[in-house]
Amino acid sequence: VLFRSFSWLGFEQVPGAYTILLHDLSDIFLCVSKITHYAKVKSSITNVTFTLFVLGFVFFRLYCLPHQTTMFLTLLPTIQYASVNFWVMIAFLQVLQCLHFFWGYLILKMIIRLTAGGA
Repeated sequence: VLFRSFSWLGFEQVPGAYTILLHDLSDIFLCVSKITHYAKVKSSITNVTFTLFVLGFVFFRLYCLPHQTTMFLTLLPTIQYASVNFWVMIAFLQVLQCLHFFWGYLILKMIIRLTAGGA
């Protein structure tokens, strides 16, 4: 929320919207997976949607978002002056990326536990 607010206040709507798009795409599959799990739908559908979530999480949050941050960090200062708002947004993106690595670790740990036969 803070990143989006700073991007709007600093007239940097494109990086903010792109970040939200990359960040929220994999959440669709997580929601579908949770709905099918709680609705006691066939477990194969739940497993497929969870697999799509994991693949989307890895691709969009652990691959595309760091590349977007790198592009944002290297290209934008050549187009316009890098203000304080720019550096605050970069700091927010770095914190978000650290959270994604932590969440990715937790997801990997959960997958290992589930494939090993745990509940």
